Amino acid sequence: MKQGFSLIETIIAIAVIAVGLLTIQLGTSIVMNQRQREFDEQLAWYQLLGELESPEYRFRVTKMDRYQLILKSPRVTKRPFLLRHRRTVETKASHELMLTTPYGGYLPLIREVKDVTWATKKNRLYLELTMMKGQKFSALTSVPVGLDQEKGEKK
Repeated sequence: MKQGFSLIETIIAIAVIAVGLLTIQLGTSIVMNQRQREFDEQLAWYQLLGELESPEYRFRVTKMDRYQLILKSPRVTKRPFLLRHRRTVETKASHELMLTTPYGGYLPLIREVKDVTWATKKNRLYLELTMMKGQKFSALTSVPVGLDQEKGEKK
């Protein structure tokens, strides 16, 4: 009787080990990809706050309604900036917050936004965002609110 493995037994053992390692690698990459998306959403949130609180523009909210904020800047006196929550044309399921400039350009600040609530707290802009995947963000910004019209205090 021979001791050891035959060639076929060795090939089958190597194949089983390879399938096991590939399964582990695939599972790890899926988990890491999901965590990366959560970090990307968090980074986009802080970039949004950075744009709104930028000392370069020193925004002030002059009007609020359900889907947009009108922001004025002492640096740009022609027309106001708009911060809008809208559904994108390309994909019906994706929503985004977009900052529209007085010169016709726009800056998509954060994508895959399910719901946005803005309100006035302590004469400052308060934001709450809910992402499509359920992650929630909220912040009391340093952006002052001086509403031209007193209606529509909340989203």
